[in-house]
Amino acid sequence: LLVNISLKRLRCTNVEGTKNLFEACLKEKIERVVYLSSTAVIAGNSEVPLTDDLPFCATNNYGQSKIEAERVALQYRDKGLKTAIIRPPMVYGEEEPHLLSLIVRLIRWRLLPIIGEGNNKLHMVDIDNVVDVMLLCLSRNEAYEGTYIVADNEVLSTKEFLGIIAEAIDVRPPLHMHKSLIPFLEHTPFLKNKVTFFTKDRVYSIERIRDRLGYNPRISIYDGLRRVALACRKKS
Repeated sequence: LLVNISLKRLRCTNVEGTKNLFEACLKEKIERVVYLSSTAVIAGNSEVPLTDDLPFCATNNYGQSKIEAERVALQYRDKGLKTAIIRPPMVYGEEEPHLLSLIVRLIRWRLLPIIGEGNNKLHMVDIDNVVDVMLLCLSRNEAYEGTYIVADNEVLSTKEFLGIIAEAIDVRPPLHMHKSLIPFLEHTPFLKNKVTFFTKDRVYSIERIRDRLGYNPRISIYDGLRRVALACRKKS
């Protein structure tokens, strides 16, 4: 997972790579740029839901590198390059390389329990919704001021999230693990960086992008997750 990569390596891609691309755009007189940031740049704030107006605050190396990269984007906006900055949370879709294929396999093998009641909230975004927003930005001048969180309409609990996947691949829902075991899991080397995914609320406001850009997610998380789960099952 990206959270385990060193800050030096992440800076090489996310910061220096972003700077190189923006410099090339400026040199070639590209008129508009849509920059993909991340909600990781504000994930360390405690508010629920998180909004675009919150200060930069990361929880890991990936988020810190994206903060630095977004500052690069803002610098080039100040230089006159029209730059839209959109902030997706966890992006899911077919061929997603990081997490969902692993989750599907673990659910299929009955190795991924629901921690506690599974009531913590997960807010994600389908890749098709992200692409829709990128195209929308090219036609809306409002996109080139401020930043915009882009996420699906629906917010799921962990229990709902895992249940949708289990139903899609036709297996029993995951078992529940008592929340008293969370401290043990947090000290387990393989799991300690992943437990918060299933215990922390991750909810984002898309009010700004709705109001200013007229964003209306085309793909629901129910349809998107089922599509991805079925694709992963076919490959496994």
